[in-house]
Amino acid sequence: MTAELCPVCMHPLNDTYCSFCGAPLFPGDKFCPECGSSVVGVTCPTCGTLCFRNFCSHCMQPVTEAGRAELARAQADPAYQKMQRLAKELAEMEELLLSEEGAKVQEGNAPQTEALSEEDLALINKYKDMISVFSQQEVNPQTEVNLQAEAEPKPKIFSRKQIMEEYKAKVQEINDILASFKPDDDATPQMQRDYYSARKVCFTTKTVEIVKTGWICNYCGCLHSIPSECAEPWHGGKWICEPVETVTEEWRYEE
Repeated sequence: MTAELCPVCMHPLNDTYCSFCGAPLFPGDKFCPECGSSVVGVTCPTCGTLCFRNFCSHCMQPVTEAGRAELARAQADPAYQKMQRLAKELAEMEELLLSEEGAKVQEGNAPQTEALSEEDLALINKYKDMISVFSQQEVNPQTEVNLQAEAEPKPKIFSRKQIMEEYKAKVQEINDILASFKPDDDATPQMQRDYYSARKVCFTTKTVEIVKTGWICNYCGCLHSIPSECAEPWHGGKWICEPVETVTEEWRYEE
């Protein structure tokens, strides 16, 4: 077996070298003599997961100085910065494409309705809310425009089809940037892992589901988890429902 960590408990399978940096370990070592990481793991300050690598296996946040240093190098990379800007632009376009207002595009005074295909909707949902990962970088404020001076001619209004084409082009740019990431040829396996971990992109999908949270009976007005908990459920009652938001995250990178 060549795996460094157990796929179930994520603990090291080999105690002869450090899972954080790959340096040799000797019997009785409590800390790596090279990177100083604890042999019993490091607790992620963000989610509390016990980690044996420089990036948390659950939330992908750096948990060691080496991980934070690699993340800083990634954020200083112009290609990574460009991907941040593209992600913010995608989020703005998603809001327009998926909004009710965006379903009707006005050309002058004539409304025009364009329905998105299932393929286009699937693409948008796939990349939805990427901006949450790139919140560190602020969007440059737009320059104020003199409305009277710009009254004529009217600004060009793009159709949903044009917006969708631009959206797909930006998605392809992001994928090309991910594919271009490559660590140094002499990087160790641990350094290569940190390189890609720092440049992963999180694709977040949010879904809202209406769930039953309890049942109020007509007999005594009490809240029950199910009708049968009431002493006399035959008097009837009503279910109490609430919207529950579920967030699913998928981490991706190119090697």
